[in-house]
This record gives sequence, structure tokens and C-alpha cells, in this order.
Amino acid sequence: MTEPNTKLNNIIYESKKTKIILREIEAKGKTRKFIIDYDGEKTHYDDCFGKIEYNTGWRTYVFNPSENTIWSSDCLIKIKEFIDYLNLERLLK
Repeated sequence: MTEPNTKLNNIIYESKKTKIILREIEAKGKTRKFIIDYDGEKTHYDDCFGKIEYNTGWRTYVFNPSENTIWSSDCLIKIKEFIDYLNLERLLK
């Protein structure tokens, strides 16, 4: 598994007109939080396509898609690989 660049915007999907990115946001506590949105246009945590954050009940990072969003299998694979990386990073700390 290649290490995703978690310090910069990660492209989930890109076409001629649209770019959907994964972006880390400031988080309180020990775990990291990410939102999925257009190329930096949306900045509010609750106004995005989805979130990746740590779930204490499951003890793993999870993807929480926003209501009324549709995801292709390619996008979901990229999100899954990113979550796998975050969980491995947390395990190795």
C-alpha cells in the first residue's frame, strides 16, 4: 500500500470540470479528521460530501457519507485505502 499524502489535498476524483478532494481539518483530541468536498471550495465541517473520522465504539476510522450523495466504486476504493492507511498509522503509534 502506498502512503497517501495526508498533509496535502488528496484527489478522490478528477474530471475536466470537477475535482473532489480529501482534506484534513483541525480536530480536537488525539485523532485526525478529514472531509471530502470540491477542490477547496467548501470549508465548513457539516457542508461536505462526507467525513472520515475515528469512531471510538468501533476503534477504527470510518467513512460517514453525507445524505443524498452517490459514490462510485472507484471513489469508495480510494476512501477504503485511505482509511486502511489511517488505521495502520494509528496502530503503529
